[in-house]
Amino acid sequence: MHAARLNEVKSREHNPRQSCEEGQTLISQAQSVRNDIITGAQLKRRVVFARNIKLFFGGPRHSLIDSSATRARKRLTRERCERICGLRPDGVITWAAAFPPSTWTASSMSNSAFDYVEEHIEQGLPVVWPSEIFEILNDLEVEEPLNLSSKYKGFLEAVRRSEQEKLTPAGPVPRLRV
Repeated sequence: MHAARLNEVKSREHNPRQSCEEGQTLISQAQSVRNDIITGAQLKRRVVFARNIKLFFGGPRHSLIDSSATRARKRLTRERCERICGLRPDGVITWAAAFPPSTWTASSMSNSAFDYVEEHIEQGLPVVWPSEIFEILNDLEVEEPLNLSSKYKGFLEAVRRSEQEKLTPAGPVPRLRV
């Protein structure tokens, strides 16, 4: 089963049109989830959101008994986590809310579809997130493994700065990708 899924992902790598279509579908899904959160002021899949945030900032767990194929998948997933963490806070939050890990990890999404989603997920106006998002992010800050992550603490500082900028009377401040 796993080998069949990996072959399907590899075949999409060689078909840029299919990867672009997949990326467009995923971006549409992300925009829909983001809009639902904003209009409903509630996150529907809290567990997925928290699992993603932990994975983004903690990476997949190492194991001495992993096969070489598993190590390669985890290495690519770790690289993807780094790239997601490089997005602006709204992009990271949207990604975490929109896609379960089974959608975007190394054995699930082609590299070109991942590239497309990474490039387009930050489109649109800055988002003022409901308080539930911040409650979850703050709760995760005191739980393992994120309580020891300087990268996660830096992300939270960026989230707080970003939210302050969005709420200033002069309006949103243009945000640069770091």
